Amino acid sequence: MKKIFISQPMKSKTVEEIKEERAALVAEIEARGDCVIESVMDTPPDMESQALWCLGRSLEILAGCDEAVFMPGWWDARGCKMEYQVCLAYGIPVNCLGGALPNDAVSDGEEVQA
Repeated sequence: MKKIFISQPMKSKTVEEIKEERAALVAEIEARGDCVIESVMDTPPDMESQALWCLGRSLEILAGCDEAVFMPGWWDARGCKMEYQVCLAYGIPVNCLGGALPNDAVSDGEEVQA
């Protein structure tokens, strides 16, 4: 059983919206016998740098996973792009959903297969 991290755009969304968007993907992953490691922050601290705090916490979670799945639109979300770069740098396998990616989705020039 693989431990799977899901990366998805979360800015301006409620916890309920985030969980609803990923529900079908979570079910699919669990149906094949793998485990999604929860990375949705229900109550992040109320601070000016909340997004940075959440990114730091998500990287902690990502470090314990076997694979990362990137949901459509990840290439427009700065946190998701950083998670992607971490996966490349540390050899964590990625699975990018959502079809063709914009040409500027990856800043290091590496081609991504969707």
